[in-house]
Amino acid sequence: MGLDWKSIRKDMAEMRKPQESEKQLTDEHAGPTLQKGETEDPGYHYEELSFPRLFSTCGMWDIPGTEPMQRVWACFYHAIKIHGVIFVVNYSEKAVERIEQARKQIHFLMNEDELRMAPFAVILNVQQDEGKEIKESTKAKLPNDPYKEELCYKLDLHNLHHTCRSRLQVFKINVLDLTGENDKAIYEVMEHMKRGLGDSKSYGM
Repeated sequence: MGLDWKSIRKDMAEMRKPQESEKQLTDEHAGPTLQKGETEDPGYHYEELSFPRLFSTCGMWDIPGTEPMQRVWACFYHAIKIHGVIFVVNYSEKAVERIEQARKQIHFLMNEDELRMAPFAVILNVQQDEGKEIKESTKAKLPNDPYKEELCYKLDLHNLHHTCRSRLQVFKINVLDLTGENDKAIYEVMEHMKRGLGDSKSYGM
């Protein structure tokens, strides 16, 4: 959510603020609450981005991973031709149940009939306060064997069938540091998507 790339930090900070209605809830009536740093994305939206060296324009659906939205993910790729998937995971996630949930989702989506030819990019999102620790690597593709990354192992990406592994690439990026469509990090992601779409085993576009 937000108006443009320049306001992303301000917009995300605003979304992380507890709403007044949430503050008034008692423990007895409150449902699951957000942890520190988490964002409750209110909904999905569509945008057209320009990548002149890759695509003239590229339409993207930004669909949250909140539990209610997970239930309607299939409605999108059943009704709309989806050519590629960018799946974002919190790089510092420690909760076993959330990592396991992400693992199941990635493997399930890659094997859905409507997405079997689509290239996938898994972005390990480095949170803002972690950026200083690995500053040099936040805008770079992971090393030649990204499956040695601990989180990749937990996501079971090293066990993908070869037909899936050939169309998936992992990236480590501080999403809040992205400066727009011309940012080198997002260009690397889109280059991977274009290569995947051009593969004869994919859509041959």
